[in-house]
Amino acid sequence: MDSEILSFVQKNKTQNYYSVKSKEFSHKNRICGDHIKLKIKKKDNKIIKLVYKSDGCLFTQASALWLSKFIKNKDKTKLKETINLFLSNKINKSSKTKIYRKLRNKKYTSRKECVNLPLKALIKALNK
Repeated sequence: MDSEILSFVQKNKTQNYYSVKSKEFSHKNRICGDHIKLKIKKKDNKIIKLVYKSDGCLFTQASALWLSKFIKNKDKTKLKETINLFLSNKINKSSKTKIYRKLRNKKYTSRKECVNLPLKALIKALNK
């Protein structure tokens, strides 16, 4: 595992999942059994906050943590388009996507579904 990914996860505190009062969305990885629950706080057409609980590997947790930071104050429609691009492996090379790009590195190909689990859960939530 990349030391920058480990450091990213270790340095960031766990969120208070119960601090956001909204509908819960969950998604499960059929391959390995990882499971994630998330809630999003919206204001107008923007996503203000994402909190999550994960019963999953470090790849799922790192991806969920990155996603919770990436989506702050993003327009719902544009975010949905961006996440769909990420899922199809069309990732822009900005500093904001660095951790996600590392998680999607070729050496972690077998963990692709773990990395994408939080993104798929978010798409599910945005479609509701």
